[in-house]
Amino acid sequence: MNIKGNAKKWVRAFDPHFIYGFIKDEKDSLCQKGTSIIDALTVLENYGCKPFIWEPWLKCTDTNTFNKFTIAVASNYAIEKAYALEQDKLVENVKWALTEKMPVIIGVNLTESFVSGASLKEGVWSPNKGEAFIGGHAMCV
Repeated sequence: MNIKGNAKKWVRAFDPHFIYGFIKDEKDSLCQKGTSIIDALTVLENYGCKPFIWEPWLKCTDTNTFNKFTIAVASNYAIEKAYALEQDKLVENVKWALTEKMPVIIGVNLTESFVSGASLKEGVWSPNKGEAFIGGHAMCV
């Protein structure tokens, strides 16, 4: 899709706080603990996800007590089934999934340049050589 500008990127984005509200640790009041990509896929299968640009504007501290309208909107964006792709044919399988108009969700190890570098301005991230990992993040290809 070659989406690099912030405006185009945010128009297509889903609300991560919607998914996080279902799966976060209830004791994580500062939203600092991670979650499981498997749990996030389960939410996408069971409920879907609302677009980021649509109300209500959620925060990471919100819970899954969303109103019926929000759940109804999100259900329009539910996935039918999640599949794990075989590692030995990963590139081939990702290309196939994309040609079939299936979302491909990946887990990525992040470095500091992800949160401070060009990814914020241009939507493209290239980690610097030798950077230490700071955590993980799920993304949709």
